Amino acid sequence: MQENVKEISFQNRFQINYIKYGVIKQKVINEQYIIYIYL
Repeated sequence: MQENVKEISFQNRFQINYIKYGVIKQKVINEQYIIYIYL
């Protein structure tokens, strides 16, 4: 189990907002860049 893992491809400030809400979001950006935030 990893704690507070933040993986962000490119500079997506919108995803950073999700971090504050403590929500796990998975989105595909551009080609196949996946952003996953674990809180």
